[in-house]
Amino acid sequence: MQSQVIEPEPELRLILIPAPDDPLLSDEKFRNELSDFAAALRAQQGITISARSRAFDSVPGTGGGGLPPNEFTLIITSITSVASVAIVQLRKLLETYLKVREGRKYKLTNGKFSIEGSARDVQAQITHGEIQQMLRGPAGQKKPRMTEREGSEL
Repeated sequence: MQSQVIEPEPELRLILIPAPDDPLLSDEKFRNELSDFAAALRAQQGITISARSRAFDSVPGTGGGGLPPNEFTLIITSITSVASVAIVQLRKLLETYLKVREGRKYKLTNGKFSIEGSARDVQAQITHGEIQQMLRGPAGQKKPRMTEREGSEL
């Protein structure tokens, strides 16, 4: 009997990185804001969010026990054929969340490649092509592109 390698379905992790002056996740108002963002994203037709969201609460900048400081992660398991509309809605929701407080950032990763930025980067970086490429998984992945402003791989 020959064994088969079962690859997990590709997924994207949307990590919301708080501003230095954002409260800790233990703050009820901040938790509600994150919960509202997650609920709004889940309500979008064409975007499937896993129930496996994670929140790390630690003293800012310390990463408490090796964990990222105060980050909230949503797992996007699929964006369907209505992706153009879904991605526009994702961008709008993300921009709105990020603009509430100066210094908030995001990271969108498939485990191998990442897109990172702030509110001003959302429109240029989170595109239909980038999302679909990241959701294709290992066989469909391309070489990461370089950004002029950072000169680093994304």
